Amino acid sequence: MKKYLKFLGLLLVLSLFIMGQAGCPGCGGFGKISGVVHGSIPNTLICKATVTATGGGRTYSTLTDETGRYELGVPAGTYTVTASKETFNNATSSVTVNTGETKTQDFNLTTGSGGTITGLPDISYSYLWAETCPSEIDIRSLKFNPSKGKKLEFNPNSLPIASRNSGDYRSYTLLQINIAPSDDTGIKGIRFYRSDNPNGPFILVDFSLLMSYGGIGIDTDVTSGTTRYYTFSFFGDSGESALQQLKSIEIPEPCILSSPSNEATVEPTPTFSWNTVPNADEYYIEVREKTDSGWNYIWGTSTTNTSITYGGNALESGKTYVWDVTAFKATTEETYTSGFASSSYPRKFSVSTSPQ
Repeated sequence: MKKYLKFLGLLLVLSLFIMGQAGCPGCGGFGKISGVVHGSIPNTLICKATVTATGGGRTYSTLTDETGRYELGVPAGTYTVTASKETFNNATSSVTVNTGETKTQDFNLTTGSGGTITGLPDISYSYLWAETCPSEIDIRSLKFNPSKGKKLEFNPNSLPIASRNSGDYRSYTLLQINIAPSDDTGIKGIRFYRSDNPNGPFILVDFSLLMSYGGIGIDTDVTSGTTRYYTFSFFGDSGESALQQLKSIEIPEPCILSSPSNEATVEPTPTFSWNTVPNADEYYIEVREKTDSGWNYIWGTSTTNTSITYGGNALESGKTYVWDVTAFKATTEETYTSGFASSSYPRKFSVSTSPQ
């Protein structure tokens, strides 16, 4: 009889375990919480928002993806779920998840007191620029050069010299909004949004607290050879404005050097050639000479062709040189500039004999 009762007890424990795995909240099974984090104005999504679920003495956390979506795997139970993103108010909800269940919980983040800002500063100038460049370049080291059509420049001395393919390049876009310095509208910052469709939805990619002139945003999740649409909004203590100017931009394909190859030995007056970058208006080629202080510029020129013969001072045998090319496209209106640059990797070469 005792053995029989013991058997029944074990059977009861096993039954409860199976029930817990099949659908008993908090009995050891797992479920999921998933959803989308929306912005504080219509047709906007928030990527890289932090979503946390706290319950049962533990906290689970994740980030929204590039479409504003998130998913958390959690033990069955009740959780306080919070979505947060810098410059937005946190949004919180209580969610109960059963074993094997995926519970949907979307969030709409608000700004300030939750209103819509209508009194906006005047936009004195806006700038939208796309860059495709060697993957080793740190975009934080890029700087404007007003003398070259406001192109972004980098220090070639910091780059590896090599023959590369398109897989070694990356792209990004830069957005700049300038406002009249005298404006005092209570605006605290600017949010930058993007989409692959002119009708959205628009995904938050960056924000900037208001500076004396306006703000700058950078989008590093772009693909060469595509077109992307950008817009922006102003935000402050009272809320966020509607989306402002919508602009599109081409993300340039890589500029890849063809000839001479890396480490080549060339004639004293070499001809340089490279691939066509679609929609580029011109190409700018530079040649530098290796010195004790680095790579010193010795010659450069622009052309609409994809090949050109060297036209600088005589190149000397026994010295090492590098060359690189940047493709450009730029459009400037009265208060708006857009365009792109596609910068190649530099390549080394030397000269076979001294010119006579």
